[in-house]
Amino acid sequence: MPTPLVPQWVRPAAAPEQDVPCTGCPEKNNGKLTPGYPPELGRYAGRFVDSSATNDCQQPFRTARAKYVLSLPSRNRIYFGIGSALFAYNLDGFFTRLQSGEGLVGIRSVPVGGGKFAWDASSRIGTPDEQIFRFDQFFYAENEPNGWDAVSQDDGQDRLTCFDADDQGYVYLAYTKFGWGIVQDGFTTDGSLMTSMFHANSEEMEPGKIAVVKGSDGSYYALISNETNVPLNVFNVTDRTSPAKVRTLDNRSMFRFAKTAAMDRIGLVGADGSFQIFAADALASGGDPLFSFTPPAGHAKAVASDGTNFWVAVDATTTLIECIVPNGSGGYTRNEVNTNKPLITKNLRFGEGYLVHAGEFSAYDLHLFQLNGTVPSELDFSGGKLHTFFSRYYVSAEFGYVAPPFGQFEDSAIVKSGGKRYLVVTGGALGDVWELGSSTSRPAARTE
Repeated sequence: MPTPLVPQWVRPAAAPEQDVPCTGCPEKNNGKLTPGYPPELGRYAGRFVDSSATNDCQQPFRTARAKYVLSLPSRNRIYFGIGSALFAYNLDGFFTRLQSGEGLVGIRSVPVGGGKFAWDASSRIGTPDEQIFRFDQFFYAENEPNGWDAVSQDDGQDRLTCFDADDQGYVYLAYTKFGWGIVQDGFTTDGSLMTSMFHANSEEMEPGKIAVVKGSDGSYYALISNETNVPLNVFNVTDRTSPAKVRTLDNRSMFRFAKTAAMDRIGLVGADGSFQIFAADALASGGDPLFSFTPPAGHAKAVASDGTNFWVAVDATTTLIECIVPNGSGGYTRNEVNTNKPLITKNLRFGEGYLVHAGEFSAYDLHLFQLNGTVPSELDFSGGKLHTFFSRYYVSAEFGYVAPPFGQFEDSAIVKSGGKRYLVVTGGALGDVWELGSSTSRPAARTE
């Protein structure tokens, strides 16, 4: 079966502040300029997804857009939600391979089984194949001999909308129309399919969010909400092959979440815009939160944690970042920082002393905040323009420049490996990695 030629988006220059012509880019973008990056960003490290020339396709593999990232340093693993598949990489190997110049592979390297849907000459008719970084392991709910009953019934791209991992090598997947399940990461590097431990495909619940916490007695609990985020279902998953439903919490919801390092506490952003912190045991027993906060104006939209403290993004007239820290008495205290920008929050991630805010500021954009203790201060990647470099490069080009189609930010994170800090950008059409330099610390200009 011949593999079609794949136009790829041009990569940034080796040095900052250098515009690069998009030579060989798809159709009308060919030859136009892509913007140079600011020196404060550091240097470009490499690309792990390029679907800039690929239209939305459903079969035999939903188009590989870079969406979500989860770093798990304790297990030397980094997970990506790409398209509607989970891809796993050894954390150290991912960055060293990327910086060594290892190229991308065609999406047809992902085995999808046989039967009705299989890779063939018509799989990407009218659109080139997307390219991805060679993966260490993966899981895909559809078209695989994987033990899942996941039959495609309609069009759409977003099926894997959330995943989480525990400290024993299990990954928990919320697959909306295909239910939810647990897979075991074998921590291999052979590109194999992860082993399915459990799958539930219930018509009464299309899981949109999933998290795993750990009780004081060593029990593990999966928290699952549907696409409307209400109610919150609690399962005991200590036996990953036979989860047992503990209860349904009709008065709880989970729009976004972040956990402590021990997995014994979890911060929940509710569908109503509130924020609560629970002990895992309390959720399992239907108990009360340790901390609760409802913004007097606006709504809580996302939460991040460094394993101890929590930061909550509240979208109001401007976006506020609430710093919520333990008070030494088993509870928490709250301090507020105003970003002075009317951001629309998609996600918030902590990493290596920074917060990464993914969302919109009249267009999809990323904003980075450096933490002084627990107090965030925004870094300036705008170059005096309305949007940061990230929006201008990945989503919406300024006059005279070009950005790839299908660009958007649902997530992104800062990860440490080999003593270096990397910004992992999941930009939809493109997935890139930037090695942050020592000068990545210039505060943004404030607009009071």
